[in-house]
Amino acid sequence: MLDRLDSVKKVGLFDDYQHSPECSFGDVTLIFGENGTGKSTIAAILDSLRERNPAEILRRKWSWSWS
Repeated sequence: MLDRLDSVKKVGLFDDYQHSPECSFGDVTLIFGENGTGKSTIAAILDSLRERNPAEILRRKWSWSWS
């Protein structure tokens, strides 16, 4: 069972998330927030971990191109 996300770097809205003790998963965990705050990104990360397929994370990964 997944207990927590230790870190998320440059995926969706998450520039450099680090785990804090008050943000661990329980038997049931509710993730809520306003539109555009990263709920779907968290769901995509969890789905990618469950499926062992990085496609959803890679699709949301930051990419910068400097001209």
